[in-house]
Amino acid sequence: MLCALRALEVEKPQRIRHSVAIDTSEVRRERGAMRTQTIATAAALVLAGGLAAPGFASVAASAGGGSLIDTSVTIRTENGDFWGQVKSPRPRVCADERKVVLFKQVGRNQNPSNDRRIASDTASLNGDRYEWNTGNTGASGKFYARVARTDECKGDTSKTVRSDR
Repeated sequence: MLCALRALEVEKPQRIRHSVAIDTSEVRRERGAMRTQTIATAAALVLAGGLAAPGFASVAASAGGGSLIDTSVTIRTENGDFWGQVKSPRPRVCADERKVVLFKQVGRNQNPSNDRRIASDTASLNGDRYEWNTGNTGASGKFYARVARTDECKGDTSKTVRSDR
């Protein structure tokens, strides 16, 4: 029976060994170069990560990864009427339909968290300018306008103006 099993065995393929002459010093040089390149790449990634980490919050906030577009808001007043402009190098993105909030300044300095919100308006195209206008508020005192930051555009606060009704 053992003979029958041996007869059924399939002959194993034999391994063919090739003999190739390799210059080991060249291999060592290549390995060293690859190691150096790997270390340099890793160092660059660590350095880039270290530089990016402090600015990560602002990059995440901007959503586009780039810097925010400049925006400015102006204010003028006469007899309780307040109006102004929203300006930007990219007005269709940063000025059109931008909400402007009018604050009455309570203390010596502007402080939106403590100052009173009086009115708001949305900037719209008027000729070649994006303008806002609260109409007659009937208010007197010191006032300023503010536009909040958006995902793509910087925020801004106007100078303080005095309205003497």
